[in-house]
Amino acid sequence: MSRRGRLSPSAETLEEIARELREDGFCEDYGVWLDTRTSELVSQESGSAEAEALDADARYLFVPQAAAQGAGLRDFARGLTDPGLRAAVEQAMRGGRGGYRRVKDCLRRHGQLELWYDFEAARDRALAIQFLEEQGFEVVSEG
Repeated sequence: MSRRGRLSPSAETLEEIARELREDGFCEDYGVWLDTRTSELVSQESGSAEAEALDADARYLFVPQAAAQGAGLRDFARGLTDPGLRAAVEQAMRGGRGGYRRVKDCLRRHGQLELWYDFEAARDRALAIQFLEEQGFEVVSEG
């Protein structure tokens, strides 16, 4: 795929792009576009004249609500280097519904909840960068 250009989105922009990509279309009353010149996001009401103008302007990239799935609990557990914590997290994952809550509770008890938030931030960054690269952009660090 030919490159459409370079983007330098902030960490916050990448997080918002990932959040939008993980949505399942529940909130269809608005849309989100990335301004490919400034790397800022723009939200507009779906079907509005403003939204149609954004769609028509090649400067703006629509970010779909696609229910994208990134790395999950299993990938998180595999990445833990402490065997005792990994075993506790794997045990918390069992049991069906509520696995995320149980894992976060387990991490909180072990004083390691920040590990989950670091993992989640890295997963979101990777999801957003993958989307932008699939759209033909080279993503470069802000600074």
